[in-house]
Amino acid sequence: MQRPFPPSRSSQTAVDAAATARDAAKTAADVAAANLILKFRDQYASNEMFVDLRNLRAWHGRNGDRFAQTWRQNLEQNDPEALIVDRSRRRVSHFFSSIADLHDTGLVPEQIKKLLTDFDGLDVFYSVVEPLERELNPGYDRARFETLRRLRPPRAGLTQHAPINWVIRDP
Repeated sequence: MQRPFPPSRSSQTAVDAAATARDAAKTAADVAAANLILKFRDQYASNEMFVDLRNLRAWHGRNGDRFAQTWRQNLEQNDPEALIVDRSRRRVSHFFSSIADLHDTGLVPEQIKKLLTDFDGLDVFYSVVEPLERELNPGYDRARFETLRRLRPPRAGLTQHAPINWVIRDP
C-alpha cells in the first residue's frame, strides 16, 4: 500500500489563503450589515423623522376615526396641513418600505432583521400610514405592510396614540 504524499507547502498555502479569504468575506459582510443598521437608525433618529411621525400622530389624534377620509378630502382641496401630512406619509412609508424591500430580496441577514424592525414608528406606520395609503389608493401595495407585520407585529397598546398638542409642520 502506497502512502499518500505529505501535503506540499503550496497546497497548505492555498488552504491558508482560502481560510483568510473566507474570514475577510465574513468581516466585509459584518461591516456591511453594521453600516446598514446604522444608516437606518440614523435616519430614524433624524429630526425629519421625528417631525413626520408627530405630524401623523397629530393628524390622527385631531381627526378621530375618520382621519383618513378627512385627510383625502382636505388633500383634494390643497389644504396646507393635509399636504404636510401627505409629505410625512410618503417619507415614513418609504423608510419602512425600504426595510420590507431589503427583506424581500434576501439582503437582510437573519441576525439583523430584529434590529431593522425595532422602531416604535412601525405602529404609526400600521395604524396611520396604512389607512392613509388605502384612502389614497384602494389598490395600494399591501404586501409591504404584510411583510413588516410578519417581521414585527403591531405592539399592543401602541396602536392607540395618546393625544398630543402638536402643530403640524414641515420638518
